[in-house]
Amino acid sequence: MRLLLLPAMLLAGACSQEAPPSPDIATNKQLIWDAIKAYHDAGDQGKVPLMKALLHPEVVMYKGAEDFVRGIPAVEEELERRAEQIKGEGRKTLVGGESIQVMGDVAVATYIASTSRQRGAVSVVFRKSQGKWLIAHVHDSWPAPAGPATPK
Repeated sequence: MRLLLLPAMLLAGACSQEAPPSPDIATNKQLIWDAIKAYHDAGDQGKVPLMKALLHPEVVMYKGAEDFVRGIPAVEEELERRAEQIKGEGRKTLVGGESIQVMGDVAVATYIASTSRQRGAVSVVFRKSQGKWLIAHVHDSWPAPAGPATPK
């Protein structure tokens, strides 16, 4: 009887529908990390349109205690304000100490960002839209003086 059960189970398994293969997590993490670096590189150069291209239409950005901006026009205005503050500084943001978690079409990245003047923690939520990872939420906090981009 057991000998007949095994072929029946194998046949049933062969006839069942397979779930689609899961996306390549390593590839998605690399795409997200590339987007983070591109976002900061564009910000360092004051190229807000390049930053805007990385934003999800429903983006939310943390500005400070109890203060958020929502949607691309408001976030773009905040990015322009920030770009004006660092104009002429020759800033180069270093990023490291990253952790990226991918859950389907949503990902959360946390990392340390460091400039010549300060260091801070950043959390970014990404949403995959039309095959591209876009920034849906940014929360950054820059309380520390300059230092290495990776935690000790």
